[in-house]
Amino acid sequence: MGQKHHCTFCGLNNTLMAFRAKDATRILDELKRAVRKHRVLDVMFADNILDQRYLTELVPELTALGWDLDIFFEVKSNLPYPKLAALAQAGVTRVQPGIESLSTRVLELMRKGVRGWQNVRFLRDCVTVGIHPQWNILYGFPGETPDDYAPVFEQLPSLAHLPPPQGASRVALTRFSPFFDDPGLGMVNEGPAPAFTLIYDLPPAEVADLVYLFQSRDSGLVGEPVERLSSLVADWSRASGRTLAALDRSGGGLVLVDRRRSARAVEHRLDAREAAVYRHLLKGHSLAALTRIAQEAGSPFDAAGVAELVARWRARGLVFQDGDVHVALATGLGYR
Repeated sequence: MGQKHHCTFCGLNNTLMAFRAKDATRILDELKRAVRKHRVLDVMFADNILDQRYLTELVPELTALGWDLDIFFEVKSNLPYPKLAALAQAGVTRVQPGIESLSTRVLELMRKGVRGWQNVRFLRDCVTVGIHPQWNILYGFPGETPDDYAPVFEQLPSLAHLPPPQGASRVALTRFSPFFDDPGLGMVNEGPAPAFTLIYDLPPAEVADLVYLFQSRDSGLVGEPVERLSSLVADWSRASGRTLAALDRSGGGLVLVDRRRSARAVEHRLDAREAAVYRHLLKGHSLAALTRIAQEAGSPFDAAGVAELVARWRARGLVFQDGDVHVALATGLGYR
């Protein structure tokens, strides 16, 4: 993990950043042997990230086993829906996608290599395929501002039907991370975390050579925006179990059944023409791209008509907006 996109805060893997993975055949043999020996079906892969080759070389073999496996993997959040669905079919029930934020600007500061709307899409797709994502929100990155969070804060109530983060925490300064190695990135190293001076009866310089975790001056969000973020995350956790689910109607239409507290209606009915446009938003598109794709598929809506539809859905919390990109929020719809 990190060979292509080394996140600024990540101190994992020390100097061994080159990607390494076992052969899929070896993995399968080791899994079979462990399950048979210990008679447990819960399997946690310790890989920092799923090797993409496993999707074609390992996942079909897991599916073919027919065992009632309960598998955990770390994955990247831009995983396409068909591949996520294949993981679910193979017995993957939990993933750690390293989402960290829903703000594209903050994700860029992290060097994550994904955008906020892709993270929202991933959460939605996890609900659709039946996989539980374990994730957190990190804040406090040098260069971030409250304006980076404002659009996300405004739309968080619309995400109440999706798996909430386990919490929101200020980013830590860790050894081996780019933040630690390059002070020019903006994290001010103020020495080892205070607890270590109580643990080790050693001169400060020796403690600094030993430890992994360091204290740093607060950057990015401070004060009221942090309190608001914490409050919104707590509200999201309390709303867990709410739904926004899409049901097919005869004739190609959709009914979006809305059980969120923020819902303006219990049901949102889309006729076949509207439903076709909404389905295009499952992948996430800008208005210009959406208009082009819809018209190529025979949609009667011109650019103004598409913009009006999307604005209506945005007001009802049926889509998530990230800059010029919109992504559908209703669960239950598969796509390619």
